[in-house]
Amino acid sequence: MPKTMKSFRTKTSKEAEEILTNGMATVTKIEKAIAEHFPFGAGELSKAEASFRSDLETNGLDAANALLSTSIPAARDLISLGIYHIQVMERFISLNVPQMEDGNNFGVTVQMTVAKFLQETRESWAKKLDAIPAYYSSRADAVEKLGLAKTSSSQSKTESKSDSSGGKDGDASVTETKVVKEEKVSNGSKMGVYRLGHLLALDVQLYGELQSALLMLLDGYATVIDNMEKNKEKITSPKGTGPSASMGMY
Repeated sequence: MPKTMKSFRTKTSKEAEEILTNGMATVTKIEKAIAEHFPFGAGELSKAEASFRSDLETNGLDAANALLSTSIPAARDLISLGIYHIQVMERFISLNVPQMEDGNNFGVTVQMTVAKFLQETRESWAKKLDAIPAYYSSRADAVEKLGLAKTSSSQSKTESKSDSSGGKDGDASVTETKVVKEEKVSNGSKMGVYRLGHLLALDVQLYGELQSALLMLLDGYATVIDNMEKNKEKITSPKGTGPSASMGMY
């Protein structure tokens, strides 16, 4: 094996081992995030909606959702962390695949099975992140359609210059500057109950989706760590560890 690849393989092995060693700590971190940022449990989305409505009435209908303002980055960080950890595991498995030969391929089958599971899990997590930018776009449109009162201001500046020569004071140059400020207030339109309901529904929907995403992350991450630990021997030594085992790489 080239020296450069051996070094890279060693580095990847150490990183994968660290992830496995800290696997339970990461699972606990996900559990704490769910408890902290998603206080309304399964079957309590109506309570979440009531809380969101109260926040809007207190902070203004165009204010950001206070709970989601913290739960969105928390969920995004944890999901992206989980995706990265899986990518390390996938790399770790790939760098332990032996050279192709006849017979004794059960360990390779284990590697491929675990790798397929990792890929499917990673892709499902990545899709959960799509809900976040879509939420911001939809919520911006929903707030706009509430027809809230608006204040707009504008300022214009004009300058005029005149020159004169002669006269008792000699030559003269006069510059006149005029600044005009204008402020317009729109009283808005009567808000429809369904417009407000739509806004609240968007908040509740994302809350539910992110809560579900973190629960899926929790289950998936624990399963990933468990699979890697149970199959570690076959993953690292798919041909066995005896003197006849082939340790060549692709």
